[in-house]
Amino acid sequence: MATGPAVSSALEKISRHHLECSICQERYQQPKILECLHSFCEQCLLKYRSTKHQDSTVIPCPVCRQETKLPEVGVQGLKTNFHLIGLVEEFELQEKLVCSGGTKLLCETCDDGNEC
Repeated sequence: MATGPAVSSALEKISRHHLECSICQERYQQPKILECLHSFCEQCLLKYRSTKHQDSTVIPCPVCRQETKLPEVGVQGLKTNFHLIGLVEEFELQEKLVCSGGTKLLCETCDDGNEC
């Protein structure tokens, strides 16, 4: 995986809303991908399905309404969006490394306070 300035530069271009579920407005937790390629938290999709589409074998996307055929096991059987999980983890790591008084990133391999 890329490190250093390239990663921090790319992460600066990602706004928080790119890493948030449009149902709960929180950072993705176990994001699942629908056939339309929109992603939502697994728990959000479970709640969404239980309130509006409980007996259906398809679930319409809450954003674009395209229907996704559910696997036999339901929402849990949808593909996990590991790309989003990685982005959220990297974003959270970078948040921890940012100096409290500015926007400089700290070196994650030492505790000497050196800048990247």
